[in-house]
Amino acid sequence: MVKMIACSFCLLAGLLVSDSLGLDITVSPHVLVVKAPGEVVTVHTDIAYGAVGDCMLNVNGSGLAVTTFADNCGNLVVQCSRADVVAVLGDGATTADFTLTVDTVAGSFSASDSVAVKR
Repeated sequence: MVKMIACSFCLLAGLLVSDSLGLDITVSPHVLVVKAPGEVVTVHTDIAYGAVGDCMLNVNGSGLAVTTFADNCGNLVVQCSRADVVAVLGDGATTADFTLTVDTVAGSFSASDSVAVKR
């Protein structure tokens, strides 16, 4: 009985984890204006919040501290400090490359999105 429940959970988690191609993300805002006001940068995903164990967000290769929660559809949303993103970018960056890696019972998935940076 326990094995059947565990197998059912793994199957369900596998169904909750995006499609077979992996994870899709969208970063908001789509253009990061360095001098504009704002507290956070948000990464929207297509993976169920309940299916995710750990996650890691990198911007231009640097790991950032994140907070996570579920959106109205039950999907994972990841937020990081806008000030931390700007600090990682330095003075010359014209794009910010975001890579999100999530660990689930069905495996590890990664996806990337880039946003333009305006000074």
